[in-house]
Amino acid sequence: MKDIIKDRIEELLSKEYCCSLKDLNEKEIIYSANCKAVKPYIKILAYRNCVVVCTSKNIQSKVRQLLQDKNRDEIFEVPLVYGQTIHYVPNADGAEDTLVSPDYEYDSHIFSNTY
Repeated sequence: MKDIIKDRIEELLSKEYCCSLKDLNEKEIIYSANCKAVKPYIKILAYRNCVVVCTSKNIQSKVRQLLQDKNRDEIFEVPLVYGQTIHYVPNADGAEDTLVSPDYEYDSHIFSNTY
């Protein structure tokens, strides 16, 4: 079950950030282009040990130059990043997860055996 959830998440992320599944498991900054974006577009993802910076083609070189030599944390501190959304996938095997506050709420029905 855990591998199914991981695989589904990685499939969705690779489509959304225009990168390969292999890219998501790298230990570096990956630059990708959203060819469908007409207006200036940037979306940044931190996943495992990589950072994926997906941009429209018209700003890709400028963004890459701006982020040159920046580490993971510095990328999220550049002036063009205005907010962050953190997504958490809880442990699907039902074991207690000590990293999550007991006050945190999430929908457990999405982890049913319907996959």
